[in-house]
Amino acid sequence: MNKNYYNLFFSSGGNFIHYYLGYGSIIQQFLKNKNYHNKLNLGGVSAGSLASSFIAFDVDINKSYPDFNYKLTKGLGSKSYFNVIDNFVEASHEHFEGKKLIHNLHIYTTKINYVNYKKINLTSEYFEATNDHNKLINYVASSCYLPLFGSNVFYKIDSDYYLDGFLTFDPTNHNIKKLICYSKHIPKYNVTDKYPSSNYNENLNLFNIGKRSAILDLSYEKSRFY
Repeated sequence: MNKNYYNLFFSSGGNFIHYYLGYGSIIQQFLKNKNYHNKLNLGGVSAGSLASSFIAFDVDINKSYPDFNYKLTKGLGSKSYFNVIDNFVEASHEHFEGKKLIHNLHIYTTKINYVNYKKINLTSEYFEATNDHNKLINYVASSCYLPLFGSNVFYKIDSDYYLDGFLTFDPTNHNIKKLICYSKHIPKYNVTDKYPSSNYNENLNLFNIGKRSAILDLSYEKSRFY
């Protein structure tokens, strides 16, 4: 199996999607401050796939985040998550309008090969992003999808079915220069809930923790990922 190479790869983490967006916003600022124009190889799985997509399409995360956070959490109850994916799709579309892909991007998901009463066969697969925003958002939604978050068991794209990419993704199967994972910094902030939250301020707190984590990382690893 050939290993894919990534400068940056955003990992999984449920509601830590907000953490990854905060982290990604600092990466964007860092690249702009360095006047960096070369193409990066970016990857993402599950909660991390949106941050990698925003960077790949040069969507300003700091400007987009307040609206995204509001729309993602809209209508979520403390125990009801069935509209998470629908909210995500609605919250994402407008931010990619008019944007072009400026970096290479792979979104990892879990493909359902077959299901019977004894076994379910799953494989890790990736979608390669193009300038088609509708396809991109479907790719990211499939990478984040669990039955808890929607009205169907699997997420359908064309004639195939998918589940959350974290179920099958193994970072050791790839050549990743910088793997961004919430677990590196989150424990010291005593934040443990990975389920989608309807609390705007709790999500904003995760976003800001992601920013602080990225600033800390970049202060020690100023050119590690490119």
